[in-house]
Amino acid sequence: MRIGLFGSAVVLVNKISKNTTTKLNRVVEKKVTYFNPTIGKSLRKFNETTENIHDTIDNFFDANDPVSLTIRNVSAGAKEFSLADHLYVQRFGYTHHGLYIGNNTVIHYLMEEGITFNTLEEFAKGAKIHRKNSPKKFSDAEIIVRAHSRVRENSYNLFRNNCENFVVWCRSGR
Repeated sequence: MRIGLFGSAVVLVNKISKNTTTKLNRVVEKKVTYFNPTIGKSLRKFNETTENIHDTIDNFFDANDPVSLTIRNVSAGAKEFSLADHLYVQRFGYTHHGLYIGNNTVIHYLMEEGITFNTLEEFAKGAKIHRKNSPKKFSDAEIIVRAHSRVRENSYNLFRNNCENFVVWCRSGR
């Protein structure tokens, strides 16, 4: 866990709170689903939305933290990528995320265009590309198939269905 100058206490509390809350939510989901599958399914959807909002808040603080910005700016960035790598680039005030699918191609979620393909260069727009170590539940092939299944989707939502949420969903199902 990285602690920077801007919002470091908030990020630290947010990460601890999110991990504890996520574990507790899973236990409650299982118990509720056992007694009432319909309510259990609704609770699962609510919990996923809450987790996505936590991810968006983490992204904002990380993207605007001077220590994180400095580390990204002085690092060389990644040059070689493997299938299903979670990639991101620094933009002004936020980070943009995508999934490497091979052949110099990234699939990512754009607010205006929906889920689309671009070359690494188009994805980066001159910025350094970094690799993020997000959870990975599926094989590389399954992750790529999951990403392709959502191509042309265009229901972007900053807090519930953004570029980072898309990549995390492809890799871990949440």
